Amino acid sequence: MFSRRNMRRFAPAFLGIVLGFYGCGDDDNPSSPDPGEGDVVLAFDARVDDQAFTMNQMMYTNASSNEYAVKTLQFIVSDFTLHAHVSPKSAHDDEGDFTSAAVHYRDAADPATRTMTLTDVPAGEYDFVSFTFGLDEEDNLDPDQGGSLPQTDDYEAMRWPASWGGGYHYMKCEGDFVDANGDTVTFAVHTGKRQAMNDGTFGTDAAPSHHFFEVTVPIDLEVTDGGTADLTLAMNVNEWFRDPAAYDFDVYPRMVMMNLAAQALLMGNGPDVFDPTQ
Repeated sequence: MFSRRNMRRFAPAFLGIVLGFYGCGDDDNPSSPDPGEGDVVLAFDARVDDQAFTMNQMMYTNASSNEYAVKTLQFIVSDFTLHAHVSPKSAHDDEGDFTSAAVHYRDAADPATRTMTLTDVPAGEYDFVSFTFGLDEEDNLDPDQGGSLPQTDDYEAMRWPASWGGGYHYMKCEGDFVDANGDTVTFAVHTGKRQAMNDGTFGTDAAPSHHFFEVTVPIDLEVTDGGTADLTLAMNVNEWFRDPAAYDFDVYPRMVMMNLAAQALLMGNGPDVFDPTQ
């Protein structure tokens, strides 16, 4: 028979067993329920400073006073991250971020390429979106090199010739401009890994220079369970040509894939070309 003294003796052990039991229950039934998942439709538009983007019209002027018209604007973006909202007092440890290895091709002349969808995004608030402009070294391989991009007409048109190293262009921005002599001539602003010898002749460098870069854009995005959130980013074309360095079409009119200086300049100007238009 238990006396009160015996009960006092065994009470701590009994309490420990009870607390352990409920502790196990907490593991099976967490206090923070799964927030669920939703989708994010990410759209890519274009503008030129405060002007709407219109193709085939000689209506834009860049920082080098080049008057120009755009006939082609195509680019590839990849490896997306939505950065979760955190308290201003908290360090951002990436724990709540959402990542996707998706690759998207955009042609400003083709409305079907305007949007892409990120699926199964955890519900919550996101402060930034980041992505790679172009393709990193692992992904910038054409099918003959073991690359995995689909062999569609779109991606095929972005391929860099195999004899010059293979892979893909990151961007093709082409059109006409009025040169220093007042003549209307063509320009071609292409980005990608440099594939030329130091003397400018076609060939492959012993150590190719890759020029992909990360873009990070502040956003105010909320994803709800079972919902679809919309996020639109606009490329300001003129940003490619002014900050932090001026890009002059008279200096770099064409054949810039082989020009290390041109590629480095575009790579330096590129991170600021996108803005949210929520």
